[in-house]
Amino acid sequence: MPASPPRRLRSQISHFVGLSASGGCASVSLHMAPAGDQSAWKALGELSAVGLTLVVATVLGLAGGYYLDRWLGTSPWMTLIGLLLGIAAGFVNLFRSIKRAERDIDDGA
Repeated sequence: MPASPPRRLRSQISHFVGLSASGGCASVSLHMAPAGDQSAWKALGELSAVGLTLVVATVLGLAGGYYLDRWLGTSPWMTLIGLLLGIAAGFVNLFRSIKRAERDIDDGA
């Protein structure tokens, strides 16, 4: 098993790769939840859901518009309208999530 590098060298390496002395990323605020805290996982899940919703809403709008175009023979208009509606639906959900997060922060403070 190799020996651990001296403390000064570890500090220099940590600084070079962007790690703080505690081993965490230097860009992460100190007030963030510890790694084992469930609220950190909840926040990660909520952020992932928002990103996934943006993508899914856009793809569903695009697919719906594409199939309407094929059925009605109005290419490319329904595809464009479906795409725009999907993007709009994704952003509406994004803004609702932001409002919900702001409300949760205000209630918790």
